[in-house]
Amino acid sequence: MLLFPMVGVSQQQLTPYVKNYSKLNYEGEALVWGITQTADRQLYFANNKILLQFDGNRWQHHWLPEKTIIRSVFAVENKVFTGSYMEFGYWEMMDGHLTYTSLSKKFKLFEEKGNDEVWNIFSFQNKIYFQTFFSIYIYDGKTIKTVKTPSQITYAFPVKNQIYVASITEGIYRFENGAFYPDKRIDQLKNKVIHSILPYRNGLMIFTQKEGVFIFENDEISSWKNDLNKTFQLEMINSALRISDSKYAVGTSGDGLYLVDIESGNYTNLHKNNGSLQNNSVLSIFQDKESNLWLGLDNGISFVQNDANSFVYQDFTGKLGSVNAIQKTENGFLLGSNHGLYALENGKLQLIPGTQGPVWSIAKVGSQFIIGHNNATMIYEGGNLQKINALPGGYRFEKQEDNLYYQANYVGLYQYQFINGNWVHEKLAPKLIKPINQFFKKEEFVLATDMYRGVYKINLENNEFVEVQAEDKSHLYNSKMVEINQQLYFLSNRIWYELDNWSNQLKKSDRLNELLPTVNNILPLGKDIFLVESNSILSVVKIENQKMTWVNIPDKYYKGRVVNDWISGYLKNNYLYLNLDNGFLVHKVSFEDTADAKVFINAEGNGKQFIRGEKLGYYNNAIDFFISTRKYGYADINLYYKLSPSDQKFQPIKNGKISYTHLPNDSYSLVIASKSGKEFTVIDTFDFTVKKPWFISNLMILIYLVLVFLVYFLYHSFIQRQNKQKLAQLQHEIELQKELVCIKTEAERKEAEHWVEMQKLEQDIKSKTSELASKTLSVASQSELLKELESIQKGIEENTPTSTIKKDISKILRDYNYNQNEWKVFDTNLNELHEDFVSRLVKSYPNLTPKDIRLAILLRMNMSSKEIAPLMRKSFRSVELQRYRLRKKLKLSSKTNLSKFFIEF
Repeated sequence: MLLFPMVGVSQQQLTPYVKNYSKLNYEGEALVWGITQTADRQLYFANNKILLQFDGNRWQHHWLPEKTIIRSVFAVENKVFTGSYMEFGYWEMMDGHLTYTSLSKKFKLFEEKGNDEVWNIFSFQNKIYFQTFFSIYIYDGKTIKTVKTPSQITYAFPVKNQIYVASITEGIYRFENGAFYPDKRIDQLKNKVIHSILPYRNGLMIFTQKEGVFIFENDEISSWKNDLNKTFQLEMINSALRISDSKYAVGTSGDGLYLVDIESGNYTNLHKNNGSLQNNSVLSIFQDKESNLWLGLDNGISFVQNDANSFVYQDFTGKLGSVNAIQKTENGFLLGSNHGLYALENGKLQLIPGTQGPVWSIAKVGSQFIIGHNNATMIYEGGNLQKINALPGGYRFEKQEDNLYYQANYVGLYQYQFINGNWVHEKLAPKLIKPINQFFKKEEFVLATDMYRGVYKINLENNEFVEVQAEDKSHLYNSKMVEINQQLYFLSNRIWYELDNWSNQLKKSDRLNELLPTVNNILPLGKDIFLVESNSILSVVKIENQKMTWVNIPDKYYKGRVVNDWISGYLKNNYLYLNLDNGFLVHKVSFEDTADAKVFINAEGNGKQFIRGEKLGYYNNAIDFFISTRKYGYADINLYYKLSPSDQKFQPIKNGKISYTHLPNDSYSLVIASKSGKEFTVIDTFDFTVKKPWFISNLMILIYLVLVFLVYFLYHSFIQRQNKQKLAQLQHEIELQKELVCIKTEAERKEAEHWVEMQKLEQDIKSKTSELASKTLSVASQSELLKELESIQKGIEENTPTSTIKKDISKILRDYNYNQNEWKVFDTNLNELHEDFVSRLVKSYPNLTPKDIRLAILLRMNMSSKEIAPLMRKSFRSVELQRYRLRKKLKLSSKTNLSKFFIEF
């Protein structure tokens, strides 16, 4: 690769990171004629009839007024110049919109019958040059000078302090002071189509369309003496760019892009066949402010990260499969995959014979590579493969001390020593037959983790082992083991445990669960340096002096390609070597805080440009935020956002766009942050307000207050008028009331007197009635007595017929002869005394007989059955039976007291 000497790998082995954008991605046309970048780091592409604007996430489209094809584009500061058919001018941002100004129309430069296009735009000595096939237009910011060419030209090239103009038939001109001077020293290139002239040491490097590359140096022209030139002579060169002192990028019409180092002679070819480019015809090349390359293809756009920080190898043949292990060799790499052991040398991938099947580990010991194969443990040295033993599935092979190594494999843990030119091995804890994944030696014991379930502690003195469990006696599944600050920790299902040496139990680690939450996987890379996977993001974490430093690896390098549950790799010379599906990643890791933490926030509210502090309408509001760092290569970072006060947590920004709709009225702040571990660092904010709905706007609140005051005033006035009217009416009523009071008082006095008289009469009536009832009752009682005496008389007659007694009793009977009319009088008096009660009772219970009514009255008088029996000339049992029948007629339960019922009726 171009700038790969830092990692000591031949540049032919790896390719830089490449990202392709198809016309479906940018929703434009196929051909891309030119590329440029403004001072605010936005990119612009001459995409046929469209001027594409790109900030790393968002593509925007602009058209010329006549929608003609844009052939050239060039930026000065934040002004973008474009050239088209019979047209050129510039674009600049005005009120948030890119606005076009036509210079050719302003200065009336093209005739209506003309047929010319602006194919090239460049800057030279603070002036802008617009070049067609027959003219050069020079713009100094105020005026334009037109210079006709002596013959048809292809392109003009500013090189150092000189402008060279390539003619189709007449060779090369030097353009000085508005005049063309043929350069006779380069007449050899007459009738050759020249597509680029670039600086070369003390001379020029000239790229022709079909005759390859020429070097002009020391006043002599010669063909470039490099084997690659033969390829260029067979290919058509479309474009070329010098990207550093000794490195050039050459775009061809059919073989993609060549990155060439003229000092070493090495080169890298990016093309469709090796999966780098989506198209092999490179029309234009541009180097951005980060030294990355942008390629305009005849069908799409390609981005090439050319900063010596990230390199990717990817096998597009399907032979390699998922890579499990990687080791750098003198001539390339050894790759262990699920298909076997492969050697990657001179850009070619070759399977090592006899290694078919999964390879889990590759360990470098001196000049040997120890291979942990699915079927055995092998040695690969000097291109030769040798089997050490039949121990299968060597997951890891690590040095413990001088000439002592441990291997974890399918059947346990083994120790190795190199004795007399041979590797000898011995099993640790012979009874431990488990697929051991990781191990760590701590003085007199070794801790080992099962590939699937369990943690074991091996005593090196007696070679015995015990399983180490959690405090709740549970097992750890798929655990990972790391040492941090000389303390061993275990990760299982996102929970951290630490070993308590006293109890030999695993306890949850509060400290690590706080410092490293949501960690899915972890891989030791060195002393207190780890590769951490958390929420699908990979980071290199360094722990030093109780401080954690996080270096996030942008997911664009590995998204969708991480080998699940088998992250493998190592850190060397500050470069991370990481296994991936179908290949691997080499990424530079720097713990120095050199990132320019800046983001650009553009917003559109309801489809219109929206600026900070502006107010957004309440109804059907919609706001879109477009977020970008405008960093396209290694310096790009993952961003997070939250909208305060609506959002409680930060969320990752996807595709650079954040959208909100139907926000309630409030003041908001969009917070953009970067993430390091669990900490978020705020980079920028965007404040705005959603307006209140019209019915609670400040104006409406003022109107409401005025209306309330007006209503209060009207109501108060109305009340005052009413009060006055009521006062007058009240005075009149008072007078009338006085008269009425007098009349009423007199009437009440008379009525009171009458009432007193009536009360007296009623009382007399009640008294007489009561007396009458009492006497009647007494008579009735005497009649009952007489009845009893009559019964006695009969008894005496039967027993002792004394004549004297007979006479006396006969006399009593004659004096108190029973009268049948007395009971009628009694009933009448009784009914009159309880007239209201009898009326209500008969109305409610029309089926009652006079005897029932009589019994009800007597019960209402709170008399017992014993007291009632003589009054009704019945026995006690007869009264009780009548009471029972009365209760049935009234439909009363046996729990209801009849006397109380009639009293309350």
